[in-house]
Amino acid sequence: MKKLIGLFAFLALSAAPLMAQSYPRFDFSVGGSMRSFQQSETATGITIGMPGWYGAIDYNFHRFRNHFALELQAAGNYRDQGYFGRTSVYTYLVGPKIYPLGHHKLTPYGHVLIGGAYNRNDVPPEVGGVSTIQSSASNAWETGLGLDWNIKKHWGVRLLEFDYGQTRFFQYKTIQTNYVASIGINYRFGR
Repeated sequence: MKKLIGLFAFLALSAAPLMAQSYPRFDFSVGGSMRSFQQSETATGITIGMPGWYGAIDYNFHRFRNHFALELQAAGNYRDQGYFGRTSVYTYLVGPKIYPLGHHKLTPYGHVLIGGAYNRNDVPPEVGGVSTIQSSASNAWETGLGLDWNIKKHWGVRLLEFDYGQTRFFQYKTIQTNYVASIGINYRFGR
């Protein structure tokens, strides 16, 4: 029985390259994201949830049998904290994206992205005071995994992407930790 299960597993894995399909050069994805952002400078600092958006475009390299792409991603997340102000975090990242099994109906992937980030906090005025704006730019990186479901030739759904990343805003000596979960829609085009 074990040999029979092993034979079926071997045949299933061997058939994966036969399922390969011609894949367009570009994959454009947009959707919603939720960022868990460590707002304070201490490791036990305040972490806030920030809903927002993301947009990404991938250039698929056909030379590597559709297993490798270059990804450019931008995202914005926001949180209104009342008296403590409206916090915004923007990231703009680029890096390699790897499809270990190629492109199929369900396409898992992983990526490592580096770039920059921008943080802005608009604090409302106190009684009789003036409002203040605090902002900072930082290097940033994110790494993560995702799963796309290709519905039609050009359309698909990003079922889930989960990333872990870091920024270093303001004068903080510690690194702010970011966890980001995203879902969205994909459109593929180009030859």
